Amino acid sequence: MNFITESKIIYIIKNPDLEEELMQEQRSLLEKISKQSETLESIHDEIIGAISLKGRELKQDVLSRTNNTNDGVLSVMEQAERIQREYYSALQEQFCAIVNQLEMVQRVRICFDTLDSGSRAILNRLYRHNEKWDYIEKRMEINHRALVSKRSYAIKTIKERYSSKNTMRELGRMKNRDKEEDKVSGNRNKEIAGQLNLFEGEKVYESE
Repeated sequence: MNFITESKIIYIIKNPDLEEELMQEQRSLLEKISKQSETLESIHDEIIGAISLKGRELKQDVLSRTNNTNDGVLSVMEQAERIQREYYSALQEQFCAIVNQLEMVQRVRICFDTLDSGSRAILNRLYRHNEKWDYIEKRMEINHRALVSKRSYAIKTIKERYSSKNTMRELGRMKNRDKEEDKVSGNRNKEIAGQLNLFEGEKVYESE
């Protein structure tokens, strides 16, 4: 997997609808390619028909003037086919480019999802919601140095996981595993809080 720049990661985070837009463009290009294929097939059939007709006329020894006319028509048809084939190739190149862009966006998205909830929150606040640094620091109750460090670590992690040999499926497992760990950690915190409340209740009961 190729290297990914920080600016591309930030752009993808800033544009949550980018994946859907690329998929729509992909569908549109597929329709154009399909229609262009039909056009090429039609032109090709006409050229084959013209060549066949020319062959029959030559056998019948028609006037050279007629042959020249047919040659001109055939030349125009062949030129039309060449132009349409170039357009067809251009559409295919565009489609390949969209496929590569879509793959990049989807891989960045899943790498983003493998981050811990705090790192995801920081990147979302900074780039998706365009919140100010000082506002985030107050809301998350961290100092500027810590926020800078956490942001850098989150971006670095995405870049490393994006460039890793991990398949999309493996990254997906990493994402699900982290969610399960967050869930277990959350339940553990609730249990601790419940125990503290229980102990506090006992203390109150003893004091009474």
